[in-house]
Amino acid sequence: MIAMCRVSILLPVYNVRDYVAETIESVLSQTYTDFELIIIDDFSSDDSVSIIESYCKKDDRVHLYKNKRNLGISKTLNHGLTKATGKYIARIDGDDLMGPERLERQLKFLESNDDYGLVGCWVNNIDENGLLINKCEYPVTHEQAIKCITVCSPVLHIWMAKADLYNSLGGYRNTNPAEDYDFLLRTVDLGFKIGNLPYYDAEIRLRDGNTMSVAALKQRRSFNFLRQLYLAGQINAQQTLDLSSEKSLHNSKFVTMVHNFSVSCLKRAFSSRNIILKSFFAVFSLVSPYTVQDIYRRTKFKKIISNLKNKELPK
Repeated sequence: MIAMCRVSILLPVYNVRDYVAETIESVLSQTYTDFELIIIDDFSSDDSVSIIESYCKKDDRVHLYKNKRNLGISKTLNHGLTKATGKYIARIDGDDLMGPERLERQLKFLESNDDYGLVGCWVNNIDENGLLINKCEYPVTHEQAIKCITVCSPVLHIWMAKADLYNSLGGYRNTNPAEDYDFLLRTVDLGFKIGNLPYYDAEIRLRDGNTMSVAALKQRRSFNFLRQLYLAGQINAQQTLDLSSEKSLHNSKFVTMVHNFSVSCLKRAFSSRNIILKSFFAVFSLVSPYTVQDIYRRTKFKKIISNLKNKELPK
């Protein structure tokens, strides 16, 4: 007989041996304890699995499942969903950290608000060594989230959602690397509310290469594609949407080269202390329309957040 729990935590893992132990420790240190930690290894080539297995032996709430080949994030998460027994599903990545009260706060909110399908939280961005980079606020109420949803993703993947919502959507679609944004758009389209608790209950690790990559370029193009479907009222038209087969999203070598050059210039503009060099690199960073679009959206998102005075969620 399968033991039932209140919360199932989905933790997809791929080559995170330097971080996964700290991630698991942050989960096991939660003030709320009625959970199962479902870890799905996506065919890692490092020793992530051996580290995870040591925790499986120490705590029977930790369960490891291994993909027989690399499947990507969406299929890996869906694999984990087939193992989940909880009424609620919480997400975390293999290099993230949970604040000790994250599960308790998110669970209490969802159990008190039937009209909300999922809830996230504010986050601290940290570097590879765990040092704070910045603090990020996100829209709190559903109404605030809707004001942002066509500009930036209003809730990060560090959310807790009702299992019924996952069942209604049929899990994740193969929309990597924008699977979380796709999930949010479909959630809102179905009539569920979304929001964030105004607590810094998670730390997101920004590793070198995470955002300065071809995957980031694909993510921005995928964002545009999904946004258009949402605005056209077609976001839930296809249950099995697969962006890997969408030819318009494939990056040509030239587009990739231009974008990488743009990102390199942007990084140097931020790091340079010489005002002339800073201006020079800032101008050349604008050669990629996706960099321009990203800067515009981030600026607009921050302006929307700063203008939102009401930060109270329903009790």
